[in-house]
This record gives sequence, C-alpha cells and structure tokens, in this order.
Amino acid sequence: MKHLFTLSLALGIFCNSSNAQNTPFTCSNFAYQVVSTGAGIPSVLYQYNINNGQRTTIATITGRVVNSIGYNLVDNMIWGYDLQNSEVVRIDANGIATAFTIPNLPPAGNYIAGDVTPNGYLLLVDQASSIYYVVDVNASRASTYLRIVDPTLGYIIDNSPYGNALSNTTQIADYTYNAALGLFLGVASTGRIARLNINTNTLTFDATPVVNLPTGVNYGATYSDANSDNLYTFNNSTGVFYQISLAGNTAIQTSTSISSSSNDGASCATAVLPVRLSHFSGSIQQGINELRWETAKEQLSSHFEILRSTDGHAFQNIGNVAAAGNSSELKSYRFSDRQPNSGTNFYKLMSVDLDGTTTYSQVVMLNRSSDEAVKIFPVPVQDELHITGLNWESIKELRVMNITNNVVFKTTQKVETIDFSKFASGFYFIQIIKSNAVTEVYKVVK
Repeated sequence: MKHLFTLSLALGIFCNSSNAQNTPFTCSNFAYQVVSTGAGIPSVLYQYNINNGQRTTIATITGRVVNSIGYNLVDNMIWGYDLQNSEVVRIDANGIATAFTIPNLPPAGNYIAGDVTPNGYLLLVDQASSIYYVVDVNASRASTYLRIVDPTLGYIIDNSPYGNALSNTTQIADYTYNAALGLFLGVASTGRIARLNINTNTLTFDATPVVNLPTGVNYGATYSDANSDNLYTFNNSTGVFYQISLAGNTAIQTSTSISSSSNDGASCATAVLPVRLSHFSGSIQQGINELRWETAKEQLSSHFEILRSTDGHAFQNIGNVAAAGNSSELKSYRFSDRQPNSGTNFYKLMSVDLDGTTTYSQVVMLNRSSDEAVKIFPVPVQDELHITGLNWESIKELRVMNITNNVVFKTTQKVETIDFSKFASGFYFIQIIKSNAVTEVYKVVK
C-alpha cells in the first residue's frame, strides 16, 4: 500500500475519501439522478422509478456539486465530476463520495454531460469549449487508471494538447452510452438525437426531431438500458420523463417528477428500466376505433386497462387486455372500441404489473367527426402505398421515415398515393402530424 500511494503522488493523482469502505450499488432497474437546487448547493443523489416517477432520496453529497455522472459496471459505482471542487468523484450506494484529482484535466471545465462505458471509461464533455476528455476508471488497468486517455489512439495516455474537440458544436446536457451502437447518445434542445463516437471523434445529429418530444428545452438526465432501442430522457423544464424508440423516432411520456435546471442521470446499462411501452397509436375505422400498442420488454406484467374520455381529463375503463407476463421480445397488442363516442375520443393505457404497480401511456386522440375511415394499404407494399380517409385540413405534415430515422418522403399537400418502388425493402413509419400537436404513427413493411 505504501508503494502504491507513492506512485499515485508521483503521477499527480490525489484521493480524498471520507470512507475507505465503499458500498457498491446493485445493478437494478432503477435510475439515479443527482440534483443541485442552486449555485453552490450540494447535490442530492436520488433513486428513480422512471415507470411511475417515484423519487427516493439516497443522500446529500456533502460539500459537492456533482454532474456528468455514469454507472460503472466494472465496480458498480457511480462516477462523475464535482464542479464545486474540480475533482472526479466516485459515489457509492450510500452517497459517500471519494474524490480524485486527475492530472492534466482542466479544473475550470463545465463538465455537465457524460457517462461511463461498460469497460470503465468516463466521458466528460466540457459544454463551454466543446472539448471532451476520457478518464480511465477501471482499476485493473494500472498504467492508465485515473489518467486522461485518447480513445482515437487506442486509449493510450493522452498528450498535450489534452482532450479532443468535437467535430460539431453542441448543447447536449447529458450523454448515455449505447453498447449495441458503440455510441454515446444525447438529446439536443432541438429534439434531435445526437450520436457521439469518441473513437473516431465524430458527432452527428439525426435528420428529424423526435416525434412528441418538446423542443427548446434541455434534457439533463439521459439513460440507456439492456434494450438497445430504448433511450430515456428527462425534461429539465417540466420534470417529465420520456421513453424514446430509436427505431421509430418517437417519444412517449412515462412519468412526471420534479423539474431541475442542474441535474444528471445514470443507470446500470445491463438492466432493463421498468418501462415497457414502445408504441401506442389509434386509427378510425368503419364504426370502430382501433387501438394498437407494442412493448419492447415485459417483467411480471399482468394486464392493460384501456381508458377512454370525452374531455381528456375524466377517464373510464372500457376494457382489459391480458399482458405477456415476462417477455424479452417485441409484443403487439390491439383493442377495438366498438362503441366510440361521436366527436372526439381520448384514450390512454394503464399498464398493471403483478405487484399492483401501474403506469400510464401518452394520450391518443381520435376525432370521428374528421377522419372517419383512415386506411393505409396494401401492407406489405410493393410499388404504391395508398392512404385514404384523412382530413387534410387538420394535418400539418405527412412523413415517411425508414428504420434509421431518415425522412424519405414528406409533404404538406394532400396525397393519396406514395411511390414506394424506389425504396429499399424493410420497415417504414408513416407519421401523420396534425396541427393540434397530435401525431399518429403507422408501421408498414416493403
């Protein structure tokens, strides 16, 4: 131990801990968030259930304002940056912080976005300068542990000038690492998904904003889980959690918590966060309203209750659909409202787990006085896709998007036939964006 301490001083690494016996977290389906309520006010570490918005206080991180956190699978600790004391910190399950001074890491950086890769590299993005730094937080790599490394050169110790400038400027308030893609993902204030590859030093933005995701706000806590299509994010202004389907480029509101302008999030990337609904839409057919939804994964789920309202506030149960219970694959469900009200019908789903936990979906609105019989056919499509029954006076835009979220067709003018002959085989999403901010999404395959 004496020789190790001497080596640390020689490297310029300083460790300051109030507790030598750190307690690791247990990888679970909870998310974590650090929140500071004002300048210089110590951060509070919370445990979150994104499913229902329940927030549990773990501890106040005394004397520290922490941001840019990530869950380190190597040691089951949360790592991040203390903006108050300009130190990298390791936080245990009791909220006790161990601080480290990292050689050559600029102390004045505004490190408010980052995460930890599964093999233990901490990303710190300086939002002020658009330079990012990568710190090795895997103790098994003794030669680079707690040093700045360069991912573009195989994670060797970085040399001056330290860090890497982003290939595109950004105002991303948090990143989360998606292991399947090998990328850090964030949500820009424009509502677009940002994709950062630290190995090639490239930052790109998806072509179109995420449907149903508010723009002009910061998303300060962003999470991934074991399902590579899932992205979860927290609206700083409203405190609303959203689940984003990367394939469908759509968002659904999962829960509402307390808004915060200074916060950051972390979660265990090998767990599945307790949110399952990946898509919910409705269509008007002859005499009935057809509801469809999909789940990406289910754990101990019991059933779905279908709720209907005429004013969007007072909902009543009109039917139940049994859930799969436990599933790790995409599941599709449908429900037909055979006695819909004339005029506007509002629908939402209540997911009920075996332990009684409930979760609500976003609200889908169907107006039978306008689109009386929307039909999209044939499916599968070969050459021409036909769309009939739309009330174009209420439609702002119609888009066709491919599986990689690129818009391959869009129009603001009335159209009843779309030429699919030039499109490659695969899945496509028809997005009907209405002037009242309601969006209907239909999946077709060629």
